[in-house]
Amino acid sequence: MRLRLLVALVAALSMFGNFGWAQAQAATGTSPVAATPLSQSAQEHARAAQAEREGPPTPMPVEMTYRSMIQFWTWDHNRIQKEIRELKPGDEPIDEGRNYRLEMGITREQYQFILDSILTASSRLGENERQLTVAARQWRAENRGHLSSATPDPELARLERENTALIHSFIDTVKNGLGPDDFAKFDRFVNAHWGGQILAPLKQQTVRP
Repeated sequence: MRLRLLVALVAALSMFGNFGWAQAQAATGTSPVAATPLSQSAQEHARAAQAEREGPPTPMPVEMTYRSMIQFWTWDHNRIQKEIRELKPGDEPIDEGRNYRLEMGITREQYQFILDSILTASSRLGENERQLTVAARQWRAENRGHLSSATPDPELARLERENTALIHSFIDTVKNGLGPDDFAKFDRFVNAHWGGQILAPLKQQTVRP
C-alpha cells in the first residue's frame, strides 16, 4: 500500500515535468452542477454513457510504462538512501528493497541486480533526454515563426530512436539476467504499478493540450 501511494504521488508531481510524455486530456465541455445523490441505476447509466463517449481504453505503450517505472524507482532509491544517511544511533535499520522483494517474490540478489540495471538505465536516459531538450530548443529557435512547415530535425529523430532503444536494452538486460520466470514476476509488477491505461480520445469535443 505504501508503495502504491508513493507511485501515485510521484506520478502526480511529474505529470507536467521535463520529460515530454504529457498524456492527452479530454473534456466533455459540460458545466459542473450542484452535487445531488444519484440512485444506483442513474450512476450505472452515467458510467455507461461516459464509456460510450470515451471508447475503449488504449493500453499504455511499453516504453512509457518502463520509463515511468525507471523514473520512480530512481527517485525512490535516492529518497531511501537519504533516509539511511540521516539515521541516528539506535534508529531501526531501513531495508530498502523489502517491499519490492515481497511483492515480486524475488531474492535480495535479484533485487540488487534490478536496482543496478535501473540506475544504469536512468543515467543513460537522463543524458539522452538532456540532449533531446537541447536539440528541441535549438530547432524551435532556428524555425521560429514557421514550425509547422519546418523540416524535421534528423538529430531529434536520432535521439528519440536512441531513447526507445535504451529502454528496450534495459528490458532485455533484466530479462536475460533474471530468466523468463522471474522476469515475468518483474514485468507483472511493473505493469501493475505503472502500466495504467490511457483513455482513447473522446469521439466529440476532444481538447488537446
